[in-house]
Amino acid sequence: ENADGTVQLLEDRYPYLSTKSIHIPAGTRGELLENGSVRWRMKVNGWQILLAECSELNMELSAGEEQIKPERLTKVTRIANLVANIIHVCPDKAKVLGGIIHELEMVCGRLCQVSQPPVALLAAILQILANLAKADQPADNATSSIANTGLLPHFSLAQSLMYLKTSSGPSLDPGIVGHLLAGEETVAGEYPL
Repeated sequence: ENADGTVQLLEDRYPYLSTKSIHIPAGTRGELLENGSVRWRMKVNGWQILLAECSELNMELSAGEEQIKPERLTKVTRIANLVANIIHVCPDKAKVLGGIIHELEMVCGRLCQVSQPPVALLAAILQILANLAKADQPADNATSSIANTGLLPHFSLAQSLMYLKTSSGPSLDPGIVGHLLAGEETVAGEYPL
């Protein structure tokens, strides 16, 4: 601690495990807070922080459902809502937000593997894709990646083959959305998707 009450970092720090693009360089000064944490004085690109938060959630999801931090889930849900609103108002910003959108698509794919996926986050990601589609932005890649996750209702290949062998007709798999809606319908009466 310095005489003026600040602390100085002796070596580079990387606050996000998923990226080295955000770092606090050695020599950065910060203010020691009452709770023991440090508020560093530096300039940083806020969009890089949002991208890093999404990347961290992806990393947590790949490590297993139990590794997901609730505060990270809340942050990424807010990020997804922000991106959805920006694209709704300014569709031309989709290219600039492409990295975050791609990261959120990967989050969506991984959330489909979780036993109880967070409905609010899935709804926000689907809203992003809907806004892209409404704005005639290239959402084809996003839509096809979402279609492959099992999130949306679909006919599976096995069900299609069974239809050829039987006359009972194909059955539609409701996907994660169908199951979530049924659960929400029964319990809360809310339909965010």
